[in-house]
Amino acid sequence: MPELALSAVMIVGALMLVAGLYEHYLNRAKVRQVSNLIEGLSQAAAVYRETTGAYPPGRWGDTCGPALAGLQMVSASAAQLDKLGSSLLFLADGKLRCIDPWGQPLRYLTDRSAGPERRRRVQDNGEVPIFESAGPDRDFGDADTSRQADNICSDDPDYSVLLTTRRSVPRP
Repeated sequence: MPELALSAVMIVGALMLVAGLYEHYLNRAKVRQVSNLIEGLSQAAAVYRETTGAYPPGRWGDTCGPALAGLQMVSASAAQLDKLGSSLLFLADGKLRCIDPWGQPLRYLTDRSAGPERRRRVQDNGEVPIFESAGPDRDFGDADTSRQADNICSDDPDYSVLLTTRRSVPRP
């Protein structure tokens, strides 16, 4: 009887380990997906700027809708969006917006963003707009900056590293 209990504990432990590994690899795949999405959106915005002389419009609420509409209206940037294929996720609720793999809308920060700290980030980024995902915790960290640690954004100095890992230090 003790052997049966020990076997059951070992099986449960193995299942928990497998579940944890699955969750870890699933999360890494989502981070890669949103990193590629943000990179593609940034490239489309750069092509838009090359074509029109300005970046896609932003809005006070920092939603991606106006930028996505602008990107789709210029054939060169629309072609860049087409390259994203299934990575470009839109919600079909009557509002044009892009969602990350965790179901949260991406932000598009511009010089017209809500709040001086967001406008400062764009200024510090050479006036280049920023695409941002709230990351796995689904929280942008507006109320608690320590929650920004897992955000995935196009202005991250370690952006290329995001394809394989997550940022572990909160943004200043």
